[in-house]
Amino acid sequence: MKKHFVVLTVVVLVFLVFMGCEEKIDDDLYTITNKSDYVLLNVTNRTSHNQLYYQGHFGDINISSSSSTKIVGYTDIGSFIHFQLDTVAGIKHYSTNAGLNRNNRQYTITNDTVLTPWGSGPTGSLKKIADISMLVISNQSGVAISNVIWNGFELEEIINPGINANTAVQTGSGYIYFKRKTNPINARTDELVIIERNEKKVFIINDNTIIVDLDNPGNKGTLGTLGR
Repeated sequence: MKKHFVVLTVVVLVFLVFMGCEEKIDDDLYTITNKSDYVLLNVTNRTSHNQLYYQGHFGDINISSSSSTKIVGYTDIGSFIHFQLDTVAGIKHYSTNAGLNRNNRQYTITNDTVLTPWGSGPTGSLKKIADISMLVISNQSGVAISNVIWNGFELEEIINPGINANTAVQTGSGYIYFKRKTNPINARTDELVIIERNEKKVFIINDNTIIVDLDNPGNKGTLGTLGR
């Protein structure tokens, strides 16, 4: 009887240890660390398996900070981390190409982490995406302009009077090139336009804006009068 009691006790202990290990696997903490130069908003880790959906909510993660949460029933398949960035173009949604799983309970996001945008947009490093700036051209002149380009970035094909056109750009400097529709002329601004990181640059074009005639570089004057 005593022997049977000892065997039963051992079996119960093994069972409890086994159950404790299983519980730890299912409910252990998963951690995301932010070592980038940007605040990550509304961070989640998502995956699906056999039509079941698993999601861990980590909230906002500040620079040089970490956030941990428990994800019950997590599988060994791949996943991705989803979050938002506050850019000059507004709140944008991105995801990583990898994420957390049972074998990888910690994930670190850096400036070099490759991100894929939700919807349209190019894939790139977090730094390249987060450092995006915006150029807004406000046509307050009396003529339409077209084929507008700054530093290799194209805006709308035609910007009519009273219209604002914008595009996301990278930091840099350059002239604004365009065509004047009335009394056609290929021109550029006389002013060099400089755009800094995370800047929303508004450039106003009116009839008094000084432009340079690209076909006659020594010829410059106002948009409203040059070549007329």
